[in-house]
Amino acid sequence: MSGSRLTRVARSWSFGVAAGRYDALRPRYPTAVFDALERALGALRGAYVVEVGAGTGIATTALLERGAHVIAIEPDPQMRRLLVAKAPRAGVVPSKLEHVTLGDVDAVVGFQSLHWVGLEELWRFARRALRPGGLLVGVWQLVSLTHRDAAAAVQRILAEYGVTSIGGSDHLVQTTMARLGGDAHEDFEPASTVRVPWQSRSSASTFAGLLATMSDLLALGDAACTSCEQALRSALAPHEPLVIQYDCVVLLRRRTA
Repeated sequence: MSGSRLTRVARSWSFGVAAGRYDALRPRYPTAVFDALERALGALRGAYVVEVGAGTGIATTALLERGAHVIAIEPDPQMRRLLVAKAPRAGVVPSKLEHVTLGDVDAVVGFQSLHWVGLEELWRFARRALRPGGLLVGVWQLVSLTHRDAAAAVQRILAEYGVTSIGGSDHLVQTTMARLGGDAHEDFEPASTVRVPWQSRSSASTFAGLLATMSDLLALGDAACTSCEQALRSALAPHEPLVIQYDCVVLLRRRTA
């Protein structure tokens, strides 16, 4: 992503500086996402679920509410502090994925996180960790504005700051989704996909704040990120209330052996 001065690995560690705002402003996942996991697993209650890159626990709490036993992997200490506070019943692992050894779990899931993980390492971990019939699942919320002029204003401001897309490392997300869904692995069934479209309304200030929690903007540094957020807020104010379109994509791969 041309607006970033950091590598993928470094950007994956950038969220901690904005952990509080991340937790407050990032959208929650629709109920239908967890319904889809229930259908695929048979039940979440009693299931052992490994959450990769659990962040501040936005999805962790929903999994726990459904009765899952959650092992939440989160290496960033600032994100993990909020995760532990919000989800004390989760088994929190303060480590990178490649240093974790687990077995016989029902699902390995990542909510808006798997594009930060090397795919080969992810497949190796899934093979070690999943029981036969278990699921590897990636969930992403793709965001856009329904008002064309508002969307154009966002693109214009971001371009002024050297950021070429709003999707939080959009190229990484799209590449990971394509490979997770399309790569052939003899010990995993072909992918199935569930899409959950939904909308919300937002003020210019809230949406600009949401964008400022994405790695593309955090990578600019504190001063430039704050300046960009202020410019976005001013540019979007004439278009309030903003209608935000989310396309929540759930990709599922079932372990065969």
